[in-house]
Amino acid sequence: MTVSIVTQTSVRPERAEDFARWQGETSSIIAAFPGFIEQRLLPPNPPLQVDWVILQRFETLVGAQAWLASSQRQKRIEGVGPMLVGRDDVHLVHDDA
Repeated sequence: MTVSIVTQTSVRPERAEDFARWQGETSSIIAAFPGFIEQRLLPPNPPLQVDWVILQRFETLVGAQAWLASSQRQKRIEGVGPMLVGRDDVHLVHDDA
């Protein structure tokens, strides 16, 4: 059963383009991570969806957890702070078979 990491994040409006570029760079890094399947980025669509939503799908829970704890991800997170408002909301979700 595959697992998705669902991240909801609030981006400062004036930094939306920077965030999209940062996320593109992150996509290139995660693409080479073991067990990674795919990523989808959903930009805000007010009034229904006011935050950015990032879906990252992995073959296993272990693979998803390894990405969350990886040094690659930690380095990426260090550079995004000034673009965000508040903290990310991150969930691990078991996908339906």
